[in-house]
Amino acid sequence: MHVVTTGERRRRFKRAESFKSEAAWSRAGRMRMIERDLDVLEAVARHRFLDTRQIAALFTCDCPKLPQLVRRAGEMVSVPVKQHHDGCAADGDALVRSEKHVAARLLELYHDGFLDRPVTQLQLRIKDGVIEKGSVPMVYNITRDGLSVIGSARRDRLGSARMSWAAKNIETGRTFIEHTLAVADVDIAVTLAVRRQKSLERLSEADLRGDKNKTDSSVSRAFTLRPRLQKNEDLAVECDLAFGLGHPPTRKAFRYLVEVDTGSMPVRRPRRPADGRAPASSVDLKRTSVMRKVVGYAKAYEQELHKSVLGWQAFRVLIVTTSAARVENCRHEIAAELGSSRVRKLFLMTTLEDVRRGLLEARIVDVDGNQVSLAP
Repeated sequence: MHVVTTGERRRRFKRAESFKSEAAWSRAGRMRMIERDLDVLEAVARHRFLDTRQIAALFTCDCPKLPQLVRRAGEMVSVPVKQHHDGCAADGDALVRSEKHVAARLLELYHDGFLDRPVTQLQLRIKDGVIEKGSVPMVYNITRDGLSVIGSARRDRLGSARMSWAAKNIETGRTFIEHTLAVADVDIAVTLAVRRQKSLERLSEADLRGDKNKTDSSVSRAFTLRPRLQKNEDLAVECDLAFGLGHPPTRKAFRYLVEVDTGSMPVRRPRRPADGRAPASSVDLKRTSVMRKVVGYAKAYEQELHKSVLGWQAFRVLIVTTSAARVENCRHEIAAELGSSRVRKLFLMTTLEDVRRGLLEARIVDVDGNQVSLAP
């Protein structure tokens, strides 16, 4: 296992000198992988990008029954755990108590070439042309070596689309990374909510896709809906995330399609006819906007595509945006566009900050401003 010197640590985006070639790796010997390392690599591959805060949320818990990892003879050793409190996952052996251990392990996975740190993430610190001071979470993505080491079973779970991400991550920009991390925040919030609320379970991707979408090229594409607008025109809407929450005692299950709005596109783009006048209730469906997706989901629901394409009896759309003010803006725009139609009940809104604090505790409102819960 490689030990990184203090001088090398300062180079946050350059690996240790002793690991420049495969031959050097073979001579020095890479870190000894434990099951938790493979879990971390799979999680990063699944989301494409994760930062240290998100990885720590997935793999740490303050349960007093969880042991601290200890290093013995150069290896990380953990005592098996048989019982945890209600906040722990069922597979509690995958959790540790200290975020420092997670950070240290990520450092080793990076310097051994299993994870990468995209340099583009430096742009995330620039707000309104000013570089923010202070510590920010490091963003990681998986490498080809990371994909090769996790095993065929895990790679099969990831699907072919995610397997190709390792080669494309270097080309991504700030907006894409920022959006991907926000989607991961929502997905992790669902995982943590089910972990804490033992009466709930998360529906698997296979359960969500149903028999009609067993072949998976991309998880989000499996939930793409194409409502017909005119005779030879349709509007494709592809969600950022799909999840379902089930309640086994009552056999109830709610399904959600998630749209994460990071503020990079407007809430509405009005359609402008040839005479230059913009109707107040018309949306430009040729250009991206939050309302373009709202119209798409509303049309899909009216045409019952959720039944014919997804095999769902019902669903709702959760819009996660940047601020309470933007939630109100979305709420008013949706109300103006859909009027008194029953389709308006389809849409729920909340902020990303609320979701990060806890999905089941978040303030989630419908178009009428009523607070609702996502749990069945």
